[in-house]
Amino acid sequence: MGAEQLSFDIHRIDEEATKDAVEKYLKQAREYIVTEYIPDEPTMTAVYSDMPRGDTGTTSDQTGNIATRNVDEPERRRKHIERAEKAIGQSIV
Repeated sequence: MGAEQLSFDIHRIDEEATKDAVEKYLKQAREYIVTEYIPDEPTMTAVYSDMPRGDTGTTSDQTGNIATRNVDEPERRRKHIERAEKAIGQSIV
């Protein structure tokens, strides 16, 4: 019996697209470092209408959605910066 030859299905990498994606990711991390996240605030503008309203079956929690975003977005930005710094092995500040 002859020696078996291993065959690997290696995918080609689009080097230009990969380079563009990495540059975009690092630029975004740099932007996050030099800019401060500005928390969203709920609007307090009352809207009046004399049009009869029907039950749409949906609820809106603007304050809850904003609070969630104000907590999640800074954490997402921190993780983005952390991954970029880990990838290049140094601080990008």
